[in-house]
Formats: sequence, structure tokens, C-alpha cells
Amino acid sequence: MPILNFYPTQHFLSQISKRRISAFMVSLCLAKGRICLGKSGTLHYRLEKEALIAALKSGYFEFSEVWAVCELIVVTKRNRLITAFLRHGDTGIGLANAKC
Repeated sequence: MPILNFYPTQHFLSQISKRRISAFMVSLCLAKGRICLGKSGTLHYRLEKEALIAALKSGYFEFSEVWAVCELIVVTKRNRLITAFLRHGDTGIGLANAKC
């Protein structure tokens, strides 16, 4: 099942289930994320903390899904989704900046 015209690989599906990243978060990252050129012709879509906070305040997902997250990164090559991961840190989303 494609996500915004990107087709997931088997590796991608196993990684997002293991890392508990929803398909909606992936589609949000592909639609609103900043695009960076990676190695070997890959594109990295980066959804930073400010955009995640705005989506959280709009009610798109639960606070427990983005606790301590600094950034969501989705890696693509051509029209294939390769992998996705969350970058966590001390400066990630916490109770202070998630108040609605």
C-alpha cells in the first residue's frame, strides 16, 4: 500500500513497526518535511520538532507518540521508502512545549 506515491519496502515496514512509527507520521513527514540530499541518490525527509509540536497541538497524534522526539527522518530512494527513524534527545518534545 503506497504512502503518498512512495512504495514501502519490506525493510521499511519492519523498521516502522519495530520503532512504533505510524504511517500517518510518515506521510506527514513526506508532505511537510524538509528535503535533504543523502548518499547514493537517497532523499532524507526531515520533520523537525517545531512541526511535530504544531501537529500535536492540532490533534493529529498523541503526546505519547512523540515524547522526547527531536526529529523524524524518512529515507527514500526513487519512489521507494527505505527506512524511518526518530531522533530522541533531552531537547525533544516534553510537557513544557506540548501544552495546548
